[in-house]
Amino acid sequence: MFKAKLFKEDQLLLIQHYGEFVGAETKDALLYVMSSFSREEKDIEQYKFVVNDLSRITSISLKDSDAARTASFESNLQRLIRVKGGIPEILFRKV
Repeated sequence: MFKAKLFKEDQLLLIQHYGEFVGAETKDALLYVMSSFSREEKDIEQYKFVVNDLSRITSISLKDSDAARTASFESNLQRLIRVKGGIPEILFRKV
């Protein structure tokens, strides 16, 4: 399960995961959140940070988290966001 909060002034999208973490939840959460955004909010270039907070998860399952889901995720995300020149590599960088 997750909840999301947008901090426009800080150019930050925070997605907090809690309870059971299942499969590719970080990707599913981002797709869900982006699909609910207004047209202006979908302009991914306005965000400096997209943070997934996993500190409140109680269990984890890797079911449905394979590489095939990654290709599908990238395709779906590209349809949801407004960005020139494709999805920025920075979006997929791990810190």
